[in-house]
Amino acid sequence: MKILCFRMTWLRLIVILVIALACLQLLHMSMLSQLEIRNNQFEIKKSRFIFKKVALKQFQEIQNALHGSSILDSSGQYRIIHFLLKSKTQQEESQNNVNGLTLLTQCSANRLHYLIDLANQWSAPISIAVFTISKDIKNVVRTLLYLQFCVPAIREYVSIHLVFPFASNIEAITETDIDMPHDVCHNLKDELQKRYNTTLNYDLQGVPYPNNLLRNIALRNAHTDHIFLIDIDFIPSKNLHSNFLNFAQTNGIFDINRSVYEKTVYVVPAFETRNKISIPSNKDELLLQWKKSEIRPFYYELCWKCQKQLDYEAWGLANSTKSVTVAYEIEWKDPWEPFYITRKTIPVYDERFKQYGFNRISQVCEVHFAGYTFAVLNNAFLLHKGYKLPSNFHKTKEQEQQRNRILFRQFKEQLKTKYPNSTRRCY
Repeated sequence: MKILCFRMTWLRLIVILVIALACLQLLHMSMLSQLEIRNNQFEIKKSRFIFKKVALKQFQEIQNALHGSSILDSSGQYRIIHFLLKSKTQQEESQNNVNGLTLLTQCSANRLHYLIDLANQWSAPISIAVFTISKDIKNVVRTLLYLQFCVPAIREYVSIHLVFPFASNIEAITETDIDMPHDVCHNLKDELQKRYNTTLNYDLQGVPYPNNLLRNIALRNAHTDHIFLIDIDFIPSKNLHSNFLNFAQTNGIFDINRSVYEKTVYVVPAFETRNKISIPSNKDELLLQWKKSEIRPFYYELCWKCQKQLDYEAWGLANSTKSVTVAYEIEWKDPWEPFYITRKTIPVYDERFKQYGFNRISQVCEVHFAGYTFAVLNNAFLLHKGYKLPSNFHKTKEQEQQRNRILFRQFKEQLKTKYPNSTRRCY
């Protein structure tokens, strides 16, 4: 009987100890959770403090630029602020760092979220011109400050230029709240997409979108002798920047005395992917996804004649290697709209073209007219996330295209005067 009582006592004691240990464990977990919350709150407060300290100086510089440093474009319709925000690389490098490659792009505020993935993938100098309408200036400035603060690749590599209508109320910028919202860096891309998800490209409440002006601004502010101009919703293939530099150095392309390279554009084939498809890391992976119908040539459904001149089948058959090489040279024919790497001395974009239609092909046409060779690069490509479809466009697209078609005809006639010795034509 005594033995039984002794065992029962020990059993109770063990149960009590187990319960006590469980309570201590719960208390410990609760304390750790509270500590983690406090640490997170501290980090958020720290980030907001650092942001405000950094942004205050930048904000003052932006105010000064808006009120005193902006210049007018040649038409007198738009104000321009060159280097609204300079990249860290731009601040540290010499103005004469010519042997390099800068990616150029442009966008309106509703497409700024694309800059995050683009900067992370390129990881090299980018010059971007951003257009905003009057009522959005302060929101765009705030967004640009968030992007530079939250995304290391943007802070390191991206220089930003701002363009807005001449008649804008720039006094509104003084009302900008430069505080950083809670946890903004962790979901900045999603927040930007939500904010602008109802705005189609070029749909800016009746304000003409000056795409060619923006392209020229990005181009003129590049401090390298080679440039690569693309739309902001593209992603270049992995290591394209370093691979092209190796190709250029190996082939003497940076040697200005080798005039054969002065008039060559290096075409980078463009593709479009299904949404949520992973980005292929090399040509072999891209060809596999193409075979599975997860990837297809750019504009395949929307305007196949605008891209088919590249001869995608021939490009696919060229040997895959890790190095960028020239796969073949090809004659340009209207209406091919290639994306290419070339010297900064290339003919600039005609700024009369605004909104949709013929804005980019007008420059490609002049490049052809001026005697350039089109060399298609192997083991390099561009990817557009999502298929381009007719439903992606704003309702006034057709009217704008027709208006610019008339301008394009005039433009082609003017090229005959500009290049009287050229035997080439844009057809």
